[in-house]
Amino acid sequence: MADSLRDLRNALVNKSPHSIICSLVSRLAERADALLGRIHPFGFIVVRLGSPAPDETLRLHMWPTGARTRQNPDWPIHSHPWHITSHILCGSQTAKLFSVREEPKGEFMLFTVNYEDDSSILAATGKRVSCSLTSTETYNRGVTYELEVDRYHDVDVGPSTFAATAVLTKQRGGASPLVVGEVERGSRFVFRREECSQELLIELIKRLQLELGHPSEIQRT
Repeated sequence: MADSLRDLRNALVNKSPHSIICSLVSRLAERADALLGRIHPFGFIVVRLGSPAPDETLRLHMWPTGARTRQNPDWPIHSHPWHITSHILCGSQTAKLFSVREEPKGEFMLFTVNYEDDSSILAATGKRVSCSLTSTETYNRGVTYELEVDRYHDVDVGPSTFAATAVLTKQRGGASPLVVGEVERGSRFVFRREECSQELLIELIKRLQLELGHPSEIQRT
């Protein structure tokens, strides 16, 4: 297991060919019934594969087709204090980058994100900001891209698209993620990160294995 995590980590960092990354992900995902999936506030399923190093985490992100459960209020523009390397295993996603600046009379409010048990807690910072779109880019199957620390962004996958990414995060500081929210909507919001059912998780991983060209029986522990 540790060797597989290290191999996938190195493949992502080195931007190895798509076929190699797919093979490594397929190997790690075989024991689906030993994995835990949670519903992210932005609607996708997060599966933590493991930590190849103390400050690094490997994850599998999957976007089921159809309606997805998202946090309310749904504020997708955010930043986080870790560097991301992401490889598109299947489907596509559109990444938007934003310029966010503190302004006393800004249209938006910054919220911190903290974690308590299985919940995400948004709390208003009192800092007003302006927010403007700076770029939009769509990434397709086989592409590896990086997202720098503290970069405000929003990633979108259309409801008719099944998509999955292999993600490496590397912590670069102790700060909290930040979300760009509305000024007069409230000061504190709690979103419970519910577990994905084992049935749905196995269904999604089976579909992913087919997309990767590695159809196989899910191993049972």
